[in-house]
Amino acid sequence: MYSKTVFVGRLTSDLALKKTQNERSFCSARLAVERSAKPRSAGKPEVDFHNIVFWGKTAEVAVEYLEKGRLLLVEGRLRNDHWRDKNGVMHREEVLDVTELQFLERKKKGDPLDAPEQEKTTAAPDGADSYDYEALMAHYNGNGDE
Repeated sequence: MYSKTVFVGRLTSDLALKKTQNERSFCSARLAVERSAKPRSAGKPEVDFHNIVFWGKTAEVAVEYLEKGRLLLVEGRLRNDHWRDKNGVMHREEVLDVTELQFLERKKKGDPLDAPEQEKTTAAPDGADSYDYEALMAHYNGNGDE
């Protein structure tokens, strides 16, 4: 069996690098993801918040270049964490272990990711020159023009 999940959304906070007991780097965050790629007619969009975790070198890159509000695409495997609190109540949390990370917008002028040679590999998926949310969602939903 194989599990692959893709989210496009914005970070809800800045990241902080942490280490496991085995000295493996990681950082966790929440990603705000709009439920629909269609333009909203009125009111606020419906948003889901997903727990994500970056590991190893990906975590180090994420902490260095990402900040609150940054638009990104993450891909990875979903896992369910279960634990019992001090009152004996069982809790469940769904977490995406990120295996791929793509920056979907440029940082401010002068930042390292603003360099033209890096833009095509980090600014948009599949080497695109700009980010088109509807086209991206169509691609991942199997409705792309391939």
